[in-house]
Amino acid sequence: MRRLILVSLLIVVLATACSESQAGRAIDPTKENIQEVISGPPHLEVWEKSEAVRTGESQIIYVSLFAGDQSPSGAVYQLSVTYPDGSQSVYYLSPTDDNGKSSIELKPITAPNLTLIIYQVCVINRDNIPCVTDHFLIWE
Repeated sequence: MRRLILVSLLIVVLATACSESQAGRAIDPTKENIQEVISGPPHLEVWEKSEAVRTGESQIIYVSLFAGDQSPSGAVYQLSVTYPDGSQSVYYLSPTDDNGKSSIELKPITAPNLTLIIYQVCVINRDNIPCVTDHFLIWE
């Protein structure tokens, strides 16, 4: 979803540049101009290998931290998974790689069909970055 927003913002920047260029004020849609639109506070992106997994299958959770158009390395994450019975497990992911990404493979979860597995990812070695809560589905 966030990638779609960034792409939409890029299209708006390019469309604005083209229309202003036609009005006699040429604007170069360079990285510097685009950076003004996409820069902002650091934010966390989280996604799964699959939106749904079969009962007893493992799932991979991916995380990446973005600061503007940069993905800083060395971020450390805490992942909390809530199981269908209400119990929770907490995992610590390896620090992000040079591309700002990290991942973890969860143990297989046995649950009834159409069960939502809710999880939350937080950055634990950076300040003022909101946690992200998401889910995946057990699907037969």
